[in-house]
Amino acid sequence: MLSFQKGVISHINKPPPLQFMLINTKTQRNSYQYIQKVRDLYNADREGAEKLFDQIENICQKFLSLCGKDVSPSPDLEAKLGNLVSENHKILQKLDVSHPSIEAVRGITSQYGLPSKLTGAGGGGSVLALLHSDTDFKAVKASLEAANFDCFASEMGPGVLIHQGKPATFNQSKI
Repeated sequence: MLSFQKGVISHINKPPPLQFMLINTKTQRNSYQYIQKVRDLYNADREGAEKLFDQIENICQKFLSLCGKDVSPSPDLEAKLGNLVSENHKILQKLDVSHPSIEAVRGITSQYGLPSKLTGAGGGGSVLALLHSDTDFKAVKASLEAANFDCFASEMGPGVLIHQGKPATFNQSKI
């Protein structure tokens, strides 16, 4: 796994095998519009925006620190990482880049005790939820699909893998 921050690439040797769910809200969005929103906030309140950016940086550093240790998934690790995921999303809400569809997904995932956050520039698009080792994936997926969201399972792995030909996972449109 690689980390790219402030122009520096770092390698995480043995990230824990964490399971995630990626949820597509199917909400069309204009990333430029949301990037501009953050730029406008920054221009209006540089000090306040910098504090939020610093908080996000701190969360990322804590997440990488926890993942950089040679640890196995455990309820304690899941709780610590989950708190960071949730805290990150709260800051993104303060930056006003969330969307009602994202909050709807978060409402469903929270019913299962799963921390989740928006991905990308915000405004719709996708949500990442951290799965616990005891998560009933099929139940969560069924609830999200009943609300017309698409769900995909994923896991944090060693980084980029090079496949010869088309990997079997690409033969499944959904899990």
